[in-house]
Amino acid sequence: MFRRSKKGFTLVELLVVIAIIGILIGLLLPAVQRARAAARKIKCANKMRNWSLAVLNYESSKGQLPGSQELMKRDVANRPYMPVTWMGAVLEHIERSDLIEAAISGQTLGGADLYLDIAVCPEWPNTSKGRAWNSYVANAGGIADRTQVPTNGLFLDRIRQGAFGGIYPANVRVTSGDLRDGSSHTIMLAENIQAGAWNQVGSLNPSATSMPIFYPGNNSGNPDATPSVPKRGRFYTTFVWHVAKEKNKAGNFPIVNPVMKINGKSRTLRMGGGPPNNRAARPSSFHSSGVNVFFADNSGLFLSDMIEYHVYQQLMTPYGAQSGSPFGREVLREGDYLR
Repeated sequence: MFRRSKKGFTLVELLVVIAIIGILIGLLLPAVQRARAAARKIKCANKMRNWSLAVLNYESSKGQLPGSQELMKRDVANRPYMPVTWMGAVLEHIERSDLIEAAISGQTLGGADLYLDIAVCPEWPNTSKGRAWNSYVANAGGIADRTQVPTNGLFLDRIRQGAFGGIYPANVRVTSGDLRDGSSHTIMLAENIQAGAWNQVGSLNPSATSMPIFYPGNNSGNPDATPSVPKRGRFYTTFVWHVAKEKNKAGNFPIVNPVMKINGKSRTLRMGGGPPNNRAARPSSFHSSGVNVFFADNSGLFLSDMIEYHVYQQLMTPYGAQSGSPFGREVLREGDYLR
């Protein structure tokens, strides 16, 4: 007489299987997270590419790059000029001319109206659609650039204003001919976790003129009649370089502050509210070990946050030998920043 044995898992076998599955999930999860992070980084770069193309299309149509700030003529009698950021200036080239047209006609635009998905890196956490979030900033050159010369940066302030004891000229312009070091060696756009809202230098909201980070509206017919100086507004949508040196470089220059370096202390500062000072107007991101940047030839690169500061200075100056950079005449090799 034969007895049929019952087939099945014992409790020990079941626990072993569960443990093996847990180990496999533990091994696979980091790989999945890395793959998702890589996908977000690529998507972020693609958004930045659209802004890069918009800037180049603007340059092609206007014969010059947009300023970090521009004055636009408005159809409003008592405030005929509206200050906008470089992002506001190129809106028509990302197919959002409706925002500019609304602001020019005097309409009041709320936070939800100003949300642009194309301006937000997908790596950013918890970004609601109720405000004008921004991840991307433009090369505004040297922080000590009192005369705003095109050798120091690409996006210069085109609103005449008193600053640094002098006056920023409104007619300053940067053209493709000013890129003497080559468009493929001059950074145009980068990311910054601390960037302010994309409209926060010159507001697209006509009712927001009382906010201290905005320029006050100009009540005269002359856009140069009332020069004014923003506190931190210049740095909300731009990044800059400082006249500073690494410790191993010769010269009587200030030492590089850790905040000024790429990704410098970015996670300890408030996200999305605008840099607390000009030192935080530098590239930073939520990506690991670097940031997405785009050069003036529309080529993209993931720039390591380990590059030396003088290399960062060199990459931002369109004509290093004639710039205010203390190391502008050093030969820059691709191995200094390509990995």
